[in-house]
Amino acid sequence: MNSADFNWQETKKSLLEAFKTPEHAKFIEGVPAHIGRLNEVEIYCDETGCRGFGDKATDWFGMSAVMIPWESVPQARATVMGMRAEINTKRALHWIEHFGGARQERRREAVSRMVAAIPGVKVVYVVCDKRSLISSTDLKNDNDLFYNYAMRLLLERVAQELRGWRGGARKGRLILGSVKNMDHKQSRLYLEHNITYNNTFNTPWENILWPPRWLGTAERDGLQLADLYLGMFRRAIERGSEDKKEARFLLRHGHQIRRGSNGNIMGYGIKMYGDPSFLLSQPWWQDLYHGKSDL
Repeated sequence: MNSADFNWQETKKSLLEAFKTPEHAKFIEGVPAHIGRLNEVEIYCDETGCRGFGDKATDWFGMSAVMIPWESVPQARATVMGMRAEINTKRALHWIEHFGGARQERRREAVSRMVAAIPGVKVVYVVCDKRSLISSTDLKNDNDLFYNYAMRLLLERVAQELRGWRGGARKGRLILGSVKNMDHKQSRLYLEHNITYNNTFNTPWENILWPPRWLGTAERDGLQLADLYLGMFRRAIERGSEDKKEARFLLRHGHQIRRGSNGNIMGYGIKMYGDPSFLLSQPWWQDLYHGKSDL
């Protein structure tokens, strides 16, 4: 992390004041004409694991971004509605509740194939192995800052994918799943601070329409999709190390995970924050890297 993150607590007050000014709002929410003319992508983000570093905290934290081009939105919504009908529920879909149980193998098989069939979707993951992180005291002591930093890593890659979208650059409309006990106004300020003062990698943030929104999972089918993708990824990490076949749900949508021009996933569609061996040592990693779609 760099100094802009280390001093986050000191910048909050001044940013809150700047946030109220019309000049700031105009700068952040203005859409350049060349961006406004682009075709749209809907972006939905979710998180898993806890943000803290305490004794009872999870060993890792992850986030997903599911990017759905406008022409595939009807099929994505039909997929979610179809799965709700298939399992006979009117509730919002959640991987743990509806697909994670020991007797829900047929559901996992079905949903993993259905989401993999949605055309044009791109997926980005961020994984934080908290056991191997060498981080600032602020990051370890501020759960919200930890989430915000992971979110920034995720959205930097989303913005890059929008600019380099196959067939021509796109603009993205961003919705993230709301997190309990978090003030997401602070999350927005964190992003705006980094966009304005700390864009060291020249991330094309202008390709993401501003401002982002944080909503409950039940409010958008796309957020439920993001939860399902992340559930498959989590199952591969937590169970795939012992039984490689548990990664098959992830491998089925491996073709949707963002890659670099050289075919690499690491750093592009999957950002590892911490020791890369957390993923590289997984028995299914080479299958994912080489595009094997099933086990």
